[in-house]
Order: sequence, then structure tokens, then C-alpha cells
Amino acid sequence: MKKISVMIVDDEKLVLEDLKTLVDWEALGFEIVATAFNGKQALEKFKTFLPQVVFTDVRMPFMDGLELIRRLRETAPEVCIFLLTAYEDFTYARTAIKYGVKDYVIKSTLDEVTFAQLLKKLFEDISRQNKLRDMLKTKQLLEYLELPDGEEGADHSGMYRKAYTYIVIEQDLPVVFTDDTVPEEMICSGKKIASIAVPEYMDESEMAAVSDLPGGRTLVILDIPEVSQKKITETVQAYAREIRQRLRTALGYSFTVYVADRKQTIAELKRLYRGAKECFRRKYLLGSGGIYSMISLPYTKGEQKNPAVDTGLIQNLTDSKDMDGIAQYLDVIYKEVEGSLDYHGLKQISRELFMLLKKNYAHLPKQMGQDFSTASNFSDWLDSRHIRAWFQRQFDTLISGKKKMQLGEYSRPVVLAMEYIFKHYQENTLSINEIADSVHLSIGHLCGIFKKETQKTVKGYITEVRIEEAKKLLEEGELKIYEVSLAVGYQSSQYFSQIFYKMTGTYPTNWQRDNRRL
Repeated sequence: MKKISVMIVDDEKLVLEDLKTLVDWEALGFEIVATAFNGKQALEKFKTFLPQVVFTDVRMPFMDGLELIRRLRETAPEVCIFLLTAYEDFTYARTAIKYGVKDYVIKSTLDEVTFAQLLKKLFEDISRQNKLRDMLKTKQLLEYLELPDGEEGADHSGMYRKAYTYIVIEQDLPVVFTDDTVPEEMICSGKKIASIAVPEYMDESEMAAVSDLPGGRTLVILDIPEVSQKKITETVQAYAREIRQRLRTALGYSFTVYVADRKQTIAELKRLYRGAKECFRRKYLLGSGGIYSMISLPYTKGEQKNPAVDTGLIQNLTDSKDMDGIAQYLDVIYKEVEGSLDYHGLKQISRELFMLLKKNYAHLPKQMGQDFSTASNFSDWLDSRHIRAWFQRQFDTLISGKKKMQLGEYSRPVVLAMEYIFKHYQENTLSINEIADSVHLSIGHLCGIFKKETQKTVKGYITEVRIEEAKKLLEEGELKIYEVSLAVGYQSSQYFSQIFYKMTGTYPTNWQRDNRRL
């Protein structure tokens, strides 16, 4: 094996000479490629020689050891760094830990035996990490995990004897129950995920490697020192939370993270991963964006009941404009598939509901049509809970549309006027003159037939549409009263409150308090 390159940095010439001659570096697998007397000089030499290991003093002129470490971490996060320190510099050693220093060495206690032991352990660690990284670069791990049991071959046996802990990262993609697909540009590449996932502060000794996994997932292999199981679990969970947050912040999408916090070999991981593949779908029932244990995922199949949607009942509830009845029915059927962890059932009932929804919207004016593409509803279809809420909103909107339009009961000019009002009610400049022009009638003619057919004035209908839409926004509870006012076409929130009271008998604040969705 090629010798591991080393640079020693210390402003004391005697210390440099002692370290160079203290052990037989070459016999231990190392080669000293450079020495430096201060951090500034070391930084320049590092660019030339690119050593894999750096031993550096703390207190040096021009640039001290801590600044050197910080600068090295910016350009070469993979370099292995040891701190050379005296007893009185121990506080510096503690500070250096956050920069990912592998260990510190107290110069006054150095002797041939202890230093040789340190270098032997370092050689083993670097050799193992290099071997694993080389294996990942050539996709060898990916191929290994996909091989059927018993076909791995003897060549692999020695490569997977080391036990690690693992984190598996998966971007949350929507349940596709339509004929549409997830756009490629919304799917994050494994390379992008890997480049963002690992925190800068992660100790180099703890992160063995990052790799792609079958199924478009990303694997982080952690080489956590042998401590208590409680400490290992805490460390893995902390990294999992950090990784999930970093990815969401950087990429804007939700990610589910799975952890295997009990040390096991990669061969054991293969068996675990193969057994867990079907269970990865459980996040669609348990909730996307979480952190789950691969070891304790529910592996037994839930009771498969092949649930079906009573489309006749849903259609009757829609025709009778019974929003509460639809909400109760949706709650029952989705809780059933969640309770049985039935992913295929989730897709089945969602598809049936989707087809029924589209069929009903086809009878409404095109201005009231909804965007049912996967891209537009990406974050609403990530799991059962989100999908159920999405269908509830869609059926509420559908019923509101049916109430407003009452298609088939009015003449074409009146329907067109209603469509125009529904499309432009958010504009505070909307006027009867503008509506009359849109249907090619005089103001008098439009107002006359509108009143005759609907028993409402055009102005009164505009107000009705605005207040009904305001109710929905207030129920959702995401906007303040003045924001709701602007959203439905009223410049003055005070005037909006007066109109709302006149139409409903209560003020917007009271309505929101009594009707806000939990």
C-alpha cells in the first residue's frame, strides 16, 4: 500500500527533529513529506504536498494552530489532524475539537511506544476508510447490496467485517395516484443530497463514507467509537436530525431519515436493508418527514382489506352539499388504511376519490377548474394525513362552486357573469360595468336578467361570493383579518368586518374563533 503522507508543524526545531526520529515512520506505513515552523508556512506547503495527516502545534507565530486547522477544514475537510499540545494548552485542545481534530498529543508525555501505537491505530483507520471510499467510488457497495444472498463471493468477506452504524436518507416524494408523474426537476439527485447531508462539524473519525443505495436513497456510514449503546443512539439521532434539517433548508423539500443505531457489519446491513425495503413505504401511513428506526420498523404486513370507496355515497353527499358528511367519510376510510399500514390501499382509495373529483369538476366552468398535476400538489400528497386534508379541501371547493354557480338553472349571460365574478372577486376594482362588458350586455340589461333569474342583485352576488371565500380563509386560520380582507377584494378591513357582520350576524374574529380548523 502507498505510504500515508504526513506534515509536522511546530515552531520549535528540536520538537520537529524529535518527532521525525522518534519512530520508524516508513515501517509504520507513513512518509513525512513536509515540515513547517508556523501556520502560514504550513498552509502554503499543504497546497503543494497535500498530506493526508497533519500534526500541528497550538502556539506559533504568524498563524497559530487553531487558525491553521480552521483554514485547512475549509479547503480539505478530509485531512486527518492531530494537535501537539502542552498541559497548559489543554483549553486550546478542547476548542480544536469543534474543528474536527482527530486527537491531541501532549508533547511532554510522548515516547516511542505510545506514539508507535497511535500511528498503528491511525494507519488502520485510514486504510479502512480509504478502502471503503474506494469501494463506494466504484459502486461496489451498491452492487453488493443488490446481489442475491449467497452470490457475494469470497472477495467481499473481508471488506465487510467492520461494524458501523447507519443513516438512510430518502426524499419524500408524493403518492402518485394519477396518470401524472413527478417532474424530474423536483427529484433531488443522490450526489446533491450527499454533498449537503453531512455536517461540517462531524468528526472525520465518525463519518466513514456516504453512498447511493438501491431505490434512490442515500446511505451515511458512521464509525462511532465504542461507547455505551445509549451514547451511540444519541449521537446517531443527533446526526439524523441535523441531516434532515440541513437538507430541508438547502433544497426546500421534505426528507425522511432512517437510522440503524446498533453496530452491525455491512453484510448485516444488507440483510436489514433488504428486509426493510417494503417497510420504507410505511412513512406514507405513519407520516413523512420523520426519523424512524430501521431496526424497529413494523415488518409484519398489516391486515390488507382491499378498501374501496363508496363512490355512490360520496356523490350523494356532494350533490346534497354535505361537507360535514364528506369529512366524516374521508376520516373513516383513511384511518382504516393508516391503521392497517396498507400502502396499496392508500393508493387505491385515493385514486378512486381523485377520479370522482375530476368527474365532478368537469361539470363546472373552466375558470373554476383545479390544477390536479403532481407538480402543483407535490407537498399535499406526501402521506395519508396530507392527502386526506387535500381531498377535504377539494370537495369543499367543489361544493362551494356548485352552490355559487347552480349551473343549468340560469341563462348563458348570467352564468358567464357568475364565472367572471368568481374569477375576479379578489380585485377591489371589480365593477358592474366591467362585468357587463365581459358578457356584452348593457348594465341595465345585465342587472335586470340577473335579478330576475337569481333574485339577487349583481352587487349582492359579488358580496356573497367574497364573504363565502372569506369564511374558508378564516376557517383555515393562516391569515390575519386584514389579510383575509385584501384577499377577497376589500381594501378596508373595517368595512369588510361590517359587511361580514351584516351577512353572517357575527364579526370575522368571532367566526374564526368558532370555526377555525384544528
